[in-house]
Amino acid sequence: MIEFTIPFRGLKDGIHEYDFKIDKKFFDYFEYSELDDSDVQVHLRLDKQTTLMVLQFTLRGEILTICDRCLDALKLPIRYEDKVVIKYGTEIPDAVYIGEEAQVVSHDDTELNVAQFIYEFVILSIPSRRIHSIDRKGKSSCNPEMLKQLEEYSKGNEEEEGDTDPRWNELKKLLNDNKN
Repeated sequence: MIEFTIPFRGLKDGIHEYDFKIDKKFFDYFEYSELDDSDVQVHLRLDKQTTLMVLQFTLRGEILTICDRCLDALKLPIRYEDKVVIKYGTEIPDAVYIGEEAQVVSHDDTELNVAQFIYEFVILSIPSRRIHSIDRKGKSSCNPEMLKQLEEYSKGNEEEEGDTDPRWNELKKLLNDNKN
């Protein structure tokens, strides 16, 4: 993905800024991506110094994924900021960059591709539970047919639990006795 490659060899020390647009084409590049599409603006502020570069990423926009509850398409807004430190050389001293993401590039390298960083930041910005929102009346905006099927399935499981082996009931009594 050449459009995400930054030639840093000729850059003067100081602040350099870049803007990228992340869309479906971007996610098609990454195998097994769980995201279908997006409209995300990425602003990169690169602070080039003599011995290192500090990359400050700011992501804003929305991504298209699948709802964990109803499996319908779901647009999620994302806002994310993170920083990556790029050091020139062969290794990073342990105590220097505690708490920061640090990478090493060779003195012979002339460019840096930031696509992998952006992809990881988008993935990190996604909540662990992706479901449709609940409106002001307390009603989910998930697919109503799927919610109905889930409710029916849940009721079926509750009925099955009532028909358990009586030996389990005796064990549950022991468990309850130990709690008191």
